[in-house]
Amino acid sequence: MFFSSGKTYGYFIVRRYWHFVLCLNCFLLLVLWFYISNDRPQRVLSSLQATPINVTKVPSINERIEKIFPVHAPVIFALANLTQKTTAYQRLGRLLPLQSDEDRWIDEVIYDQDPKKRYACDNQDLPYPILKRIITQTLPVRDPQTAYEHAFGGLKSPFLLLPFKRSTHLIRGQTICIRAIIPNNVEEKTNDPFHFLYQPYDNVAFFKKEGPWWDTMMVSLNHKDADTSMPVHMKPWPGHEMIRYSFLAEARSDPSWWSSYDFTMIERTAIHIYEGEIEIHDSGTYSLEGLLEYTGGQWNFEKGPVLPYKPTAMQVLPTGTDTFHVKQSLEEHTTDVETATNILNEHLNLPLCKGADHAGRWLSWPGDPQHAIQRVAGLNRHNKFWAPYNCRYRHITYPQFNRCLARKYSLGIEAYGDSNMRRSIKKFLSRGRWCRDWSKRWQMDIPLRSFPANYTTPMYASSPADWKWTMDDMQPVACYCEDYQERSWNRAWFDPMTRRNNVLLENTPEESDALGWDTEWDSGSYDVTTRDGAILRSYKWDGLTALNNPSWESAFTDGNATSTGRPDIAIFSLGNWDATYMRFEDFVHELDKLNTHIHARFIGPGKEDGRQTTIIYRTAQYYCCRVDNTVRRRRLNSDRVRAFDSFARMVFKNLLNAVIWDTFTMGESQTLDVKKESIQCASNHAAADHVEIENQVLMNSLCNS
Repeated sequence: MFFSSGKTYGYFIVRRYWHFVLCLNCFLLLVLWFYISNDRPQRVLSSLQATPINVTKVPSINERIEKIFPVHAPVIFALANLTQKTTAYQRLGRLLPLQSDEDRWIDEVIYDQDPKKRYACDNQDLPYPILKRIITQTLPVRDPQTAYEHAFGGLKSPFLLLPFKRSTHLIRGQTICIRAIIPNNVEEKTNDPFHFLYQPYDNVAFFKKEGPWWDTMMVSLNHKDADTSMPVHMKPWPGHEMIRYSFLAEARSDPSWWSSYDFTMIERTAIHIYEGEIEIHDSGTYSLEGLLEYTGGQWNFEKGPVLPYKPTAMQVLPTGTDTFHVKQSLEEHTTDVETATNILNEHLNLPLCKGADHAGRWLSWPGDPQHAIQRVAGLNRHNKFWAPYNCRYRHITYPQFNRCLARKYSLGIEAYGDSNMRRSIKKFLSRGRWCRDWSKRWQMDIPLRSFPANYTTPMYASSPADWKWTMDDMQPVACYCEDYQERSWNRAWFDPMTRRNNVLLENTPEESDALGWDTEWDSGSYDVTTRDGAILRSYKWDGLTALNNPSWESAFTDGNATSTGRPDIAIFSLGNWDATYMRFEDFVHELDKLNTHIHARFIGPGKEDGRQTTIIYRTAQYYCCRVDNTVRRRRLNSDRVRAFDSFARMVFKNLLNAVIWDTFTMGESQTLDVKKESIQCASNHAAADHVEIENQVLMNSLCNS
């Protein structure tokens, strides 16, 4: 009876061991209180430095640098005037520094044969005062020195560090290393019980190299002449891992998990260094800006409550380098207007793009917007177009895209995504007419309103291709932000309230005749009586979250999924719902299951004609400049979205050989003023004009090859 009855057994446990369970819980709470309420990092470091080991065997700070960074140590010491062996450095072109303050730490040695790599991160050593500070904060050292304690303002405030002086002449094509220095005193000291619970995803090696790490920031290099912005992706400085390995190697007598925990607590309050590289593609005048958003892992809202968004500006050092000029060559002399014109003309002469993830920037169109589609893919409401550095996107009409589908992808498209995918499909179905020129009917300074409760009377046209403006003042709201209840959209065309929608992207006979039958996609034999387009089957999911009802896996297992053949194109959109409602480890688990489903359904032996399904990953929508302050308190910020998206991007690219449809970078590359325009939109949708350009990027990637 005792072993056969679970109920009886549970009752026995409660009666017999309740006092033991209570004592165990009290002990665990006491341990938790002890570690949270005491200054654990300082105690750990102090115990290491006060170790009874013979102090003469503890390395000095300079010995530490020589051991951990043997290749770079001589140059680092030379800049600090810590060596008399100057002959070798002078032969490298070095003169020992005579400047004061931060200028003296600028390394002017060219390690690489390519002068364009002179300012790359691999060729720029970390200045001695910063390296000294981080080592003394994380490793035991003998006789810590006080030299250079006041360099870089005493390392009391966060700043960005450039590898050149104010008077340096830069030329186009050079790679520049930008470093961010975040002192340990930046983290707010607080009695918040969650303070030490916030932490990055240290258990994932991917993020130790790519970030986000302990601190998050928005760093951008802005072209003042062309009014463009280039985001700089800041990654953890590789030296952090080298210091970590040194610590763990010296703590081999302790269990590995304990040593790792100790170092994590030390590392939390030590100085943090990040670096990012950016190649300067365009000549002109630039300004560097940085906003420190979160410190101490507090960006990771799955570890603790959502915290307010209160960014602080970061100083740029050396002083005076926050604005600098890049020349076409050292002999160039052009005006700002000439520079912007040259950038535009050069771009228009590039070959067509064949991918959907080319790095680029938003360039202004100087002439009549009506003439833009003859040369570029399209303009947003600010009269700018997406301009990759090494190729260009053209304007493809939706009838042309339908013809491209009919000839190259006749087995159609399957699309799995959230409401961002819905807005894209609306553009496809309406031939681009949905919300065209919406910004002319609504000003951004008008407060965004929610749909009224009685918003039910339909006001739609006869077909999506005939979508038009009505007297409904809520139409621009749907175009700018939330279109879920759009009254001017007929649910019979495409229903936002159902999981599955099957629609035809097909030309009318009139559109086909107007297009002609000798387009660039009409080579070879074909039957003009066949469909001039293809079918698009879509499945609306809420990411890979548990909020899907039924489960997202039903997209691959229900009767509708198994009854259709393999399409030519399969598009998957992730990241938005996932970063909002999931823990990262759960997302990794669900992503692994999705990978299995995709392989089973789309990958393997080709179709009868040998064609393979093209897998496309549509990145998450960029999220900026705010957190969710509503009662929902969604766990959204830019770096949580980036973390989920970058990991999914890696999986799709490396395991599924997917095409990357990079909508994230297009959003991130907007100027800060334009980014802030999204703050009123709680759903974080891209506005309709931006959706149109996202579609153009996809259509170019599918039809230009």
